[in-house]
Amino acid sequence: MNVDGIPRETVIAFAYKDDDANSYTDQMSLDPILIEGETWSVTTRRRGGEQTTLYDGSPWRG
Repeated sequence: MNVDGIPRETVIAFAYKDDDANSYTDQMSLDPILIEGETWSVTTRRRGGEQTTLYDGSPWRG
């Protein structure tokens, strides 16, 4: 378990249908090793009445 109470091996499962009623499933592992040592930032910019949100991830340099 991590500090948030989430098991180290966690999988997100997706089930959905397209406009033609075809069913799809997919899954994605939330492997903490993949994001360990990275930092994430979210920046919101507003210009001329428009809002843009930027998401960025980069290796952590300590």
